[in-house]
Amino acid sequence: MTGLVSFSDIHEYEEYLLTDHIHILIMLKQVLRESSTLYLFFSEGHPVPITISDIDEDGEFLLSDYSVELANIPRILTSGIFAVFDHANTQIQCHFTGLAQSVDGQGARFMLPLPDKLYFIQRRSSERFEIPRGEHIHCTIDGYTDKVPVLDLSDDGLALHDELHCFDFEKDKVLTGVVLHLPGMDIPLSLRMMNRFNIYLPPSNDQVCRVGCIISQISTEHRQQIRQYLNDLEA
Repeated sequence: MTGLVSFSDIHEYEEYLLTDHIHILIMLKQVLRESSTLYLFFSEGHPVPITISDIDEDGEFLLSDYSVELANIPRILTSGIFAVFDHANTQIQCHFTGLAQSVDGQGARFMLPLPDKLYFIQRRSSERFEIPRGEHIHCTIDGYTDKVPVLDLSDDGLALHDELHCFDFEKDKVLTGVVLHLPGMDIPLSLRMMNRFNIYLPPSNDQVCRVGCIISQISTEHRQQIRQYLNDLEA
């Protein structure tokens, strides 16, 4: 499971909002054809994965399978939660309210009313690769004294871990004098900040501040060096 966005920050991303019931239904049906795992998050940030098996005939409810741990049922029914599907490098997020529990001879399952809002987060033109623990990839940036860890990387963007909340975030603000430090390579570039939100990193689900950026200026040679690093990472 990749890092997941904290729903408390989602109001900043109205451009990703979908509210039409038919469009939401079509999107969820498409998602369920490819990935059925829904992560329910609670106020303390610990996810409970639930497998969604179907949508009811009237298109009003998502139906879980019967694998829900019984110990989780009271917390799920009483907590303020949001939910996340990971789908095609995009995270699809929504609130669920009025959850209902159904118990029959096969066990317990949930009926989740179709949400009236969906958010589509982290659209990317190329695949992002999570930086493995122990790689210690980071950036140095003019005007910032500390090394800034990199959470994920592609040949056209990266995500910074703003450990000290030192960035005065402004969408489309350009960071110049950036050097991306890869093993044996120092790559000068400029970054344009696109979004900032909290995510929960597995396996411990620690909450960190993620600043998503696109690479706004880089030489062809240096972009190729990033691609080579990513190829080596994938091998």
